[in-house]
Amino acid sequence: MALTGVGVQRLLADSGEPREWVSPRTDLVTALLGVWFGIGLMIDAWAHSNLAELETFFTPWHAVFYSGFAAVAGWIIWQALRNVRQGRQGLAAVPMGYHAGLVAVPGFAAFG
Repeated sequence: MALTGVGVQRLLADSGEPREWVSPRTDLVTALLGVWFGIGLMIDAWAHSNLAELETFFTPWHAVFYSGFAAVAGWIIWQALRNVRQGRQGLAAVPMGYHAGLVAVPGFAAFG
């Protein structure tokens, strides 16, 4: 799906439809991916607090942390894009409970 000027307008223009809830299975996958991300955060924080010689970004702790973020981000974006493909636009494409996560993804990607 190419995001041309018209495509971006369609994606951001709200269709006014009510937002839908996702299935319990989708919420379970989201929760499990969040656990992966959270464990990665705790492992990385532990490593920074307890290991004196962390001089590179390329560590196993960062790998767990950032791969968890990539998995969560990809999953949340996929949920919104599925709804866009079904004709929903703007906020109507974002499932209930996923708006904050979708807003946080670019912020963390840029500054995390």
